[in-house]
Amino acid sequence: MTGRALHLTFHKCGSQWVRDVLAAPEVVATTGCALHRDSVDLHFERWPDQPVGTFMGPVYNAARHDWSAVARADDRAVVVLRDPRDRAVSMAQSAAFSHVPNPYTRLTRPIVVSLSPALRLRQAFADLMHIGGALWSWVAADCADARVLLMTYEGIIADERGAFARILDHFGWRLPTPTLDAVVARLSFRARSGRLPGQADEFSHYRKGVAGDWRGYLDRQLGADLEAAFPGLLVALGYETSGDWWRELPAAAAPLPGQLGPMDMAAQYEQLAELTALRERVLQLQHECEARGRCIDELDQAARERLELINRLSAVPRPSIDAGGAGDEVMALRQQVRDLEAECQARARCIAELDAEARRRLALIESMTAAGAASGNGVSAD
Repeated sequence: MTGRALHLTFHKCGSQWVRDVLAAPEVVATTGCALHRDSVDLHFERWPDQPVGTFMGPVYNAARHDWSAVARADDRAVVVLRDPRDRAVSMAQSAAFSHVPNPYTRLTRPIVVSLSPALRLRQAFADLMHIGGALWSWVAADCADARVLLMTYEGIIADERGAFARILDHFGWRLPTPTLDAVVARLSFRARSGRLPGQADEFSHYRKGVAGDWRGYLDRQLGADLEAAFPGLLVALGYETSGDWWRELPAAAAPLPGQLGPMDMAAQYEQLAELTALRERVLQLQHECEARGRCIDELDQAARERLELINRLSAVPRPSIDAGGAGDEVMALRQQVRDLEAECQARARCIAELDAEARRRLALIESMTAAGAASGNGVSAD
């Protein structure tokens, strides 16, 4: 690739997942296109400089005119959109339950969890007011830029392997099929969360992993207000065929879950979110340890084979140095033995390093599991 590769999107559109696949070590090693910057939010900073031959993303909240102002002839971008209704549901749930605790969530979470589900969604839909123009700019009928590949979150989760293959092809990146399959499998919803798509955990960053979840949260009035605020947007983006879609929604909003006060609910949700994050980190570390273990086994087998070859070569009777060209053969065999011995020593060092790393990871898993159990013991079962 002679230009730059970019991933343009909006929050809660699978942005970190897409970034992780495109910036996976196997992808970078094969394409040579390393991640230059991630999590660039144009609401808070200017478009950063990017060297040629690098990848940048996710870049949040970029409109088409933002891209056009910085794009060069050889640049390529993938734009990932999502149904604004699902995006709002994900944003509301994250603010209330799953976002990693930080100073901002500690200030706002007691307010958010005190709201009904419908009011949480209204707050999330209000955020759309800030990006409505940017969303309109990427309507497919108006975007005729061959440098841009428009994708949807829904399309990616429907065919992960095919979708990422299209993105790589658009970037001009050539990746062996087995390598892409391995990366996509390793970073899938199931591998990261330990759950099947559709099995929800409101306290997980990997909450549900499906499309159309908004149908369980919106009521008729909220749907009507959303359509009035963004008339025609859902139809233009291809998510609806009519502006009357909201008329089929139920009249009643979902009830407010739980009977705790706002501060107690916020504290409980903080604990559950932390416990879920710990469980998922343990799962990831277990996968890594299993991979390390397989690597150790392979290296150990290779070392044993090399040692067996060394022993066979060492057992070969040494011919007389004066016997024609036998002297040259002996010298060559001796050099081969020395090379094999050096390689075995290097393999042994590698095995020792991997074994130490595996032991360190297992110790970390045990400590994190203990910490998670301690957190869980302090959470009410109500």
